Amino acid sequence: MIKKKRYSQFFIALLLIINFLIMLVWNLKTPLMDDDLWFRYQAVQGHIIRDGIQDYMTWNGRFWGQTFCRVSLLGGQKGSSILNAFLFAILIFLILKITDVLQDKNFSLLRIVTVISTIYLFTPGFASVFIWRAGVGNYMDTMLIYISYLLLFVNATNKKLACLYLPILGFFAGWGNENTSGGVILISILVICIQYVFTKRFYLSQILGLVFSLIGLAILVMSPGGHNRLVTTHPNFLQESIIRRTLSNFKQLVAFILSQKQMVLFFVLLVLVIIVATLYNKNRYQYLIGLSFVIGGVASILVLAFAPEGFNESRAFSGGFILMIVGIFKLLSFNAENRISLIINIISALIIMLSFYRVVVGYKDAMVFNHNLSARYSIIINSKNKENVYVEPISYNSNNDYSIENSFFELTNDPNAFPNNVYEPYFKVKKIYLK
Repeated sequence: MIKKKRYSQFFIALLLIINFLIMLVWNLKTPLMDDDLWFRYQAVQGHIIRDGIQDYMTWNGRFWGQTFCRVSLLGGQKGSSILNAFLFAILIFLILKITDVLQDKNFSLLRIVTVISTIYLFTPGFASVFIWRAGVGNYMDTMLIYISYLLLFVNATNKKLACLYLPILGFFAGWGNENTSGGVILISILVICIQYVFTKRFYLSQILGLVFSLIGLAILVMSPGGHNRLVTTHPNFLQESIIRRTLSNFKQLVAFILSQKQMVLFFVLLVLVIIVATLYNKNRYQYLIGLSFVIGGVASILVLAFAPEGFNESRAFSGGFILMIVGIFKLLSFNAENRISLIINIISALIIMLSFYRVVVGYKDAMVFNHNLSARYSIIINSKNKENVYVEPISYNSNNDYSIENSFFELTNDPNAFPNNVYEPYFKVKKIYLK
């Protein structure tokens, strides 16, 4: 038993190291892009907290996500690469922990590799969430907080320490990003209800965690900057009929999901898992907890229909999908009979192979874009005329989930427009134009 446990610990550590190295190389080979340039420029100025507050008051309520990005870019491309790769490995460990696959009774090497492969395969806008520095701050780093909070929340007690750390984590989880924070809060409410049904008691630590997460969410959605951004970028949004615009957005959201093959495949898989778990998972408590994560993830996606933007951007779906992935493996945390176990193992092997194929192909294409973007930067840096710099357009594929081109904004002919206006201070040029 001890020898087996040591072997399993060694294998887990090896997997985490491998994932760290993969993400480290991937990050190092990926240049800063668009928002990253501005955040790096701000970080060097040394006013990270002030800039975060200014963001909150004028443009974006995601104070922590924006701040995390600026902090990581204090170390430039290399420093942020090391930090982001390390945090990715930590996130993988936390997801393995919350899905219960590290428990001795559920331990399976195939199951662990499948969980990791599922993250690589089904996270929408993978590179925009885990590689692009601006995306890392707003999505991956906040996901670390969400999973930490939910991991402790599901296993909460009334101990004094739990009554201290759950409210703190809850506050940060609520003040994350709008749709995923709402999904996390919904999961919290469902978990409290499920636990009461089974134990006939409430835990003070969970109640405090929920209250503080609601406070965090209120601070996020009431941001003056969020309102300013709304009226600036979508001036007619508040004048439109709520029902009409929600239905219109919902149609576009569904159309976007149906246009993404991996999303369609994921939802087919999700339905199959729910059916199998409903029939074979005899641990109803564990089943309901897993289902609450699925419901929270689905809600995180559906709520995008109420937003002015994001319903057709892959990275906005990432939080909801990761919550659903956690739910899937919690639903499947039971000892299936031989026939069902064989089917699950076959599907797991297919997920691993498909994940490997998509990542390799996507990474290869991403390196082409990275090379072209780096070449543009070299032209700008070596330009003799720093007054007016002209650059050629870059071809890019916004449908490649494994490249930051998934979130790329091309330069324009207007030097005052985004992203021209973030190139200029970063590269110390007066004006930059697209040819």
